[in-house]
Amino acid sequence: MKQNSQLLSTAEAELSSLESSSSQLVRLKQLIEECGMISDFPVLYCNNHSAIHCFQEPARKSRTMHIDHKHNYIHELVKEKLIAIEHVGTKAQLADVFIKPLMSNKLCTLRMFIGMFEL
Repeated sequence: MKQNSQLLSTAEAELSSLESSSSQLVRLKQLIEECGMISDFPVLYCNNHSAIHCFQEPARKSRTMHIDHKHNYIHELVKEKLIAIEHVGTKAQLADVFIKPLMSNKLCTLRMFIGMFEL
């Protein structure tokens, strides 16, 4: 039972992060459009299948009832096609370049994806 509690906490932390990121992403998209620039369809990447599943399944689960307000806000953004949420695997986490010590081959690969090159 303790493991389920930990999994729920992880999914809840991801939902909280997605809520914050999605509201910032929507504001940023509006700002870009107000400046007369064309913005692409914004995509949020998440590595937690449980959190993504909350937005793909309209049915409420008893274990996620306490996080409905986060679910509703992001679910509406996805439903109205203001944002999309996609899974990103652990090996493709671009943020790892900034927050983790990496082996040189992985560092070079991820660095290339974000446009950083050696001088």
